[in-house]
Amino acid sequence: MLLRWLIGLGIAAASVHAGSAQASSSCYPLPSQQPTEAEREQARFTSDYTYEAFDLYERANELGVLLAVSIPEGVTDFSVRIACERIGAYYGPLASITKQMTAILVMQAVERGELELDRPADVYLPSLAGDLPAPTIRQLLQHQTGLRNPDDSARDADGVPAFHRLEMVAFVDGPEGSILSSDTGANVEWCLAGRESNPTEGWRYNNCDYVVLGEILEAATGRDFAELVDGLAQQASAGHITVPGLSGRWISLKDEGSPQIDLLTYGASGNLVGSLEAVARLDRALMDGRLLSRQSRETMWESDPSLGYMALGQWVFEAPLAGCAAPVRIVERRGEIGNTQLRNLVFPDHDRALVLASTQEGFDFGEIWQQSGPTFELASKFVCDIESEA
Repeated sequence: MLLRWLIGLGIAAASVHAGSAQASSSCYPLPSQQPTEAEREQARFTSDYTYEAFDLYERANELGVLLAVSIPEGVTDFSVRIACERIGAYYGPLASITKQMTAILVMQAVERGELELDRPADVYLPSLAGDLPAPTIRQLLQHQTGLRNPDDSARDADGVPAFHRLEMVAFVDGPEGSILSSDTGANVEWCLAGRESNPTEGWRYNNCDYVVLGEILEAATGRDFAELVDGLAQQASAGHITVPGLSGRWISLKDEGSPQIDLLTYGASGNLVGSLEAVARLDRALMDGRLLSRQSRETMWESDPSLGYMALGQWVFEAPLAGCAAPVRIVERRGEIGNTQLRNLVFPDHDRALVLASTQEGFDFGEIWQQSGPTFELASKFVCDIESEA
């Protein structure tokens, strides 16, 4: 088996096997805990990867793409031994991959009988009631609601929509006096104010749909969104997926010194932070049936061609990949905020998942359906090349 020292390349590489429940949280430091030069040098000689399909990581490094993977237990030629990788690991905003996790939480609530997909949402959130019909839970998941859109709010001098300048913290009474709280609901109030459109047969991408879904989840379950996410991460043995605290909620839209935005304003549409490995672990738990029953998972993954193959919180379609004999079923969720772009790709029929990220300004992942670009190339290597070697 080919021995490679990937640490020296500065690649974010993590492997999660089916059945694995070990989280390597210490290998993914927060930005304030980046390794020193001495630690980097030491890591080159203490962390080694045994990996026969090395060209996937090598090509990702050439493209400037960070990645994590989840692979079937039996693919031994793709095995990887990690002492502790501390070079190049991604820990940051998961952007709209949050929506995929929100959809899983919704389906878990459906399984418990706390929500019904086709029931009007004002049953669970009375403030949605009004002169216009309330959207159903399914319509919220598929952006068919007629709610206000944060992108339509006035932009300030930095180009940031007013919605993302809402004050998401306030002093509240605590057992020992006033404390600063991050739960004011200002984003939900904004989304629900002045609704002028009926739910529609078409769709329009809108973060408010998932901001409201987060509020509905809290009302239906009696638990706040952060607690629900923590529980989901524990079920998946994922770690490192969380709602940021008060001190970690601000991120720069571009480089350091550029305008900042408050992640808390995104609510359940995009407020989570985490590592790529944590997302891969969640994908593994979903494929293994630890998060949802097969029936619920397939309901969540049932896509509608009239909505651009949108399912519930993700897109599901078949597409040809280079080296595969037949089109491959792909579950895709994208995320983008500032310079950060993410792709979470699950290949259910091949029992594997690929999580990609880039922090390069203007980076172009390309489109799988156009059979070009980094996403298509890396997905083809990951699914078709490695499977043919197994």
